[in-house]
Amino acid sequence: MVNLTEQERISLLMMRGWGDRERSYEEVVHLFNDTFRVRQTQIHKSTVSRTINRFLETSTNKDRPKSGRPKTQTTEERQGEVAQSFIENHRVYFTKPQDLLELRQRIINTSAEIPADIIHTAIENFYVRLGQCQEVNGEHFENLRLLTQRGV
Repeated sequence: MVNLTEQERISLLMMRGWGDRERSYEEVVHLFNDTFRVRQTQIHKSTVSRTINRFLETSTNKDRPKSGRPKTQTTEERQGEVAQSFIENHRVYFTKPQDLLELRQRIINTSAEIPADIIHTAIENFYVRLGQCQEVNGEHFENLRLLTQRGV
């Protein structure tokens, strides 16, 4: 099964069309693969069907909630999600702030809702990365990984 990005899902839905200009699933598959998947894994008709049905059922192109225990470990990806939540957080920017002072206050209020363990882990990771930067004298981290793998 191919995982589509949010942008790819939007494009797929737009390629499907609507009303009397609606394309068949097979046409959407060919158009999508020719546009986005030239050198990548091709999508199938079932991907188009699931994406469209999910949109019709939920009115969104986002993933459905996952089952199981939610993530608690802070990884680089998770830190990106936290940062992205600031951008998408409706409480911060649902309506345009009147001025910078109001925007600042919204960010402060929303920041206060971030769990302490996430903040603590982010700070710890900052110091780890800072130490890695010092080890490689400011060079790229890939160099550090290569040296570590070689045993240097």
